[in-house]
Amino acid sequence: MIRPRELALEAARTNPGALVPCPWCGSSVGAAKLERHLDEVHADAPTELPHVEGPDAGIYVPMIALGVLGVVMFGITVAVAPESGRIAAALPVVTLGVAFAVSFLAWRNVVRARLRFEREMLVLRSFFGLHRRRLVLSHLRVETGSVMGSRPAFPGDHQGRHEEIKVGHYLRLSDGTTTLTLASSGAGARKRWQPDGVRQGPKRRWVDVWLPTSAMVAVELLVHAHGGLRVREAGESS
Repeated sequence: MIRPRELALEAARTNPGALVPCPWCGSSVGAAKLERHLDEVHADAPTELPHVEGPDAGIYVPMIALGVLGVVMFGITVAVAPESGRIAAALPVVTLGVAFAVSFLAWRNVVRARLRFEREMLVLRSFFGLHRRRLVLSHLRVETGSVMGSRPAFPGDHQGRHEEIKVGHYLRLSDGTTTLTLASSGAGARKRWQPDGVRQGPKRRWVDVWLPTSAMVAVELLVHAHGGLRVREAGESS
C-alpha cells in the first residue's frame, strides 16, 4: 500500500525548512504549509493507494521482437516449405497479427502496467500482469533525464522526415540487480528534489511505464523515504 499524504507530511516534519512535493499536483510547497495545502486543495484525495499504474511502454520491445520473428518465419515458410500445409503457413501470419494487435492496444494506452509497494520493494507488473520485476528501495542508484519522441519535420510532410522532440522526463531506479525506468510528461525529479546524488542521464526513447504526475511523485516520495532522494531547502534554485 502506498500512502502519499503520510509520506509527504513525514518529509515535511523531518525537514521543516524544506520544499516538499505535493503528492497530488507535484507543486513544491513549504513544509510548514504542506498540510494546509493538502487539506484545502486536495481534501478529496485518497489517503492510500493499493498501486499506481500507467500505460505499459515496455511492451513494445517484445512485440517488435515478435513481429520480426513472424517475418522471419514467413520468409522461411515461403522459401523452404511452400507446401508445408495450412497450419505452418498460418503460424507466421498469426504471430504478426498478435504483435500488431498488442502494439495497437499499447498505442491506445489500453495495456497497463502496475507498481505496488511490497515489503520495502517496488514491484512492477507488466505484459498483462505476466511479467513481474522487484526493485529493493534501499541503496538505489537514481538517474533522471529526458524522454524523446519524434514528429514530422514539417506539417504535411509525406517524405518521412522527422525531428526529435522532448515528450517527458524519466526516473531510472536501479538496485544493482533490477532497473526500472518510469516516465511522466510533467516536470522532472530534479525540479522537485536536490540534484545531489541524482545522476543526469542520457536522452532515452524506451521506458517501462508512463505515469501521471501524482503517481510519479508518490514513487519519488517512497524513494525519498528510503534515502534515495533529498528535499530541496526553501530558496534553493531547482
